[in-house]
Amino acid sequence: MKKVTYLLTMILAVALMSTSCCKDDPIVVLPLIEVGEFEGYWKFESITLDEDFAPLNGTYSDCDADVNLEWDYVVLYLDNVTPTTLNLYSSCTDGNEVPSDDLCNYQIDLIDGETIINCGILEFKVIDYTEPYLELELANSSDSDHPIGAVYLLKRDDRY
Repeated sequence: MKKVTYLLTMILAVALMSTSCCKDDPIVVLPLIEVGEFEGYWKFESITLDEDFAPLNGTYSDCDADVNLEWDYVVLYLDNVTPTTLNLYSSCTDGNEVPSDDLCNYQIDLIDGETIINCGILEFKVIDYTEPYLELELANSSDSDHPIGAVYLLKRDDRY
């Protein structure tokens, strides 16, 4: 009987030592891209407009005149990204305009598990980052002429 009591005591002791009243460690969600990875130059590869943009929905890999008449920043480059600033550049114009070239301060935030790049006038949600490609969704804008919901595919440009 002593052996059974001793065995049950040992099992109970092991069970108590292997369980805890504390919750499991929280799951740490990291941003999809960090500031250091974001620095440099990003060239335009394509813009995808979903069915909300009909009849102009589809994927465009260059400046489309019809799409550009509807929205600004159809073709988007992120030039000279530093730890604090980036240059939004678009050469796609209506013919009589000068290319868009806006310098803005930005920050990368983690909001509700999503990586957000906020530069004031535009806010992007990072969809994917697989070097050398960066996929961004235009999540918010202070200007109704920007295609909110459009998905940009950018490629790191190391020529500089």
